[in-house]
Amino acid sequence: MCFDHLKLALLPAITAHNIEEWIAIPYFRGELDPESSFAAQPWHVIELSLLLVTVVPVAIVIWASTGKQRRSKDWTICWIATIFLTNVFAPHIPSSIYTWGYTPGVATALIVLLPICASILRIGWREHRLTMSQYSSALILGVVSLPLAIATTFGIARVLT
Repeated sequence: MCFDHLKLALLPAITAHNIEEWIAIPYFRGELDPESSFAAQPWHVIELSLLLVTVVPVAIVIWASTGKQRRSKDWTICWIATIFLTNVFAPHIPSSIYTWGYTPGVATALIVLLPICASILRIGWREHRLTMSQYSSALILGVVSLPLAIATTFGIARVLT
């Protein structure tokens, strides 16, 4: 599979992952750490946050997947893929280990996001879509962006609701 096909796979992957969380969170919310900032949020804030973390990255991927191919667009795809790959390893895998079971989002994180995002990064590198410094910056900023995106999304959702 090539980079151009894989980047389009991010669209249903992101959407499916956030739908899984939206469906599962109400059933598993009581099992989450009550001191976590996530568990303390009212349901309407969590719902709007999930909508935002679906619509915004999907819109970015659509923009980066259309029109003339540019390194800046390929960088953006690698950045988004890194954010969602980071999301697999923090918080999904640790929270499942902590609870010794299923946690909302872990199924699509492992089955869908992990292979798609890892493949995008691997194939993007193999196809020389980015220089080493561009690739490194997409990886570093992707990892750093996850907690910032979560905090910002909850903040926006609290203001809007």
